[in-house]
Amino acid sequence: RTIFDEYLYRSCTMPVKPVLFVDECDTLLCSRGNPEGNANSSLINVQNTVLEIWLQELDKFDGILFLTTNNATHLDTAIARRLLFQVHIGHPDAEIQVKLWQHFFPAMSEAEAKEMANTTNFTGGQILKVKEKVKLKEILRGSVPFEELKRICGTNGKIQKRNPIGFGR
Repeated sequence: RTIFDEYLYRSCTMPVKPVLFVDECDTLLCSRGNPEGNANSSLINVQNTVLEIWLQELDKFDGILFLTTNNATHLDTAIARRLLFQVHIGHPDAEIQVKLWQHFFPAMSEAEAKEMANTTNFTGGQILKVKEKVKLKEILRGSVPFEELKRICGTNGKIQKRNPIGFGR
């Protein structure tokens, strides 16, 4: 409720109406669970209470709210009914993926970026994760050749094998 009270206060005191932005809203506004007989019943009760508060506040909300998620199917249907617009931004097409590869890897040639776009079909977030992996490899081992980059992408952003670290080796 505090979020909505703060929004109302800011709406009345600012010259321009503010925007309330909630990223990854599916974690907060997920479908209600049934706490009966569930080992996590207290957690489900808290989640349901949070959702009920949001539903009450949305019914009287007079403002601009953006909710983002990459898991819209997890949103509670009562929340979804209260949204004026739902915009789905799909997977980037090959042309956009080429631009994303070149943005995150400026030294990459257009031909290499096209090859990556055609063989990986990654989103911008996945390409960013690849860049972070490459950066770590560069710190540890130096330059990462294009063939190594392709091998890194073969894992589709997932760690396939865990290498033990620390004293347990």
